[in-house]
Amino acid sequence: MSDVREEGRRQAYLAALAIPLWTARHELPGALPSAELEFFPFVDEALAAGIAPVVYEKASPEPMAAREPEQRADQVLRSENPEPASARPEQKVVEQAPPRVAEPARPATGDHPRFACRVQLLAPGLMGVIALPDDVPDLSAQEYRLLENLVQAVGGDPAAPGAREHFRWPLSPNPAIPRDAGAAREALAAFLGRRREATRWLVLGETLSVYVRTALPQHSVIGAPLLRELLDDPAAKRRVWQALHG
Repeated sequence: MSDVREEGRRQAYLAALAIPLWTARHELPGALPSAELEFFPFVDEALAAGIAPVVYEKASPEPMAAREPEQRADQVLRSENPEPASARPEQKVVEQAPPRVAEPARPATGDHPRFACRVQLLAPGLMGVIALPDDVPDLSAQEYRLLENLVQAVGGDPAAPGAREHFRWPLSPNPAIPRDAGAAREALAAFLGRRREATRWLVLGETLSVYVRTALPQHSVIGAPLLRELLDDPAAKRRVWQALHG
């Protein structure tokens, strides 16, 4: 008997055993073309069940069933007196859902504050805390010019050498390290506490001033808008000047 007839009979028995048959719906790239398969049951089974030969579509040369079902089918084919299909109880194919693939665990980010600032001495006893935008590492040329004018207005020297430090929160992207508002206040207080030459603090950035006020004595903190906001609002500049001399 040809291989085509054996393969057709094997598939017939697998189907009778309610074993799903997997067949490629289209020819796979690089695969050899396969011949059409015909279903040839045993003569007595065909007469008993009235089964007509069935022509299957072309399939890929890949194995169409698992190895264990093939062994079970081969054992049935080798039996001398196979049980007629009409005598077997009808079996229903139960479709099983594909196993769910667990998604990789992602670290929970949560809500945490994000800010960056530059700290420098503006005048004797007056320390400046200048908020920096997240997407820009430094100030613009206009903001630098305004800051120099502010230093001159409060009696400082823009050309005087002074330590300029930067602070960015969160300190680390590691989610295992606390990054909540309480941890931000503690870290900022420790950072600003090193500048003991300051008795007053001018915070340029109203959002940043909320954290500075909780990290330092409130009576020593003067909150003001961002430098870029002061450039567009002369009235805000006047209020900052009044607060510095109030």
